[in-house]
Amino acid sequence: MTRLREFDQADIPALEAAIAKDTYHPGEWKVRHFVPEPGDAPVMVSVIEDSQGPITFVRYTKTLRISCVWNDAADTSSNARAIIEKVMKMTKKASEFGLPV
Repeated sequence: MTRLREFDQADIPALEAAIAKDTYHPGEWKVRHFVPEPGDAPVMVSVIEDSQGPITFVRYTKTLRISCVWNDAADTSSNARAIIEKVMKMTKKASEFGLPV
């Protein structure tokens, strides 16, 4: 079973590891995309995880472009299940954050 939760500072090492091994967007993601610095556009970040830990880090932006960094891109079964199970909840969270849905 998966759960959706808010990203917190303790997730940064796992996010860094996921970015370092990202096979879909090598070299494109930076932690700053998920943890904005002062003056950056606001983003909301969630973590989809299961009992093994993070499956994906989800970044919401003002255009409701939901971007993910997979913890294990090869685990397509868990990745697909996590997104399908949580997409409605992510959309609701984005709306609560003030993003147009």
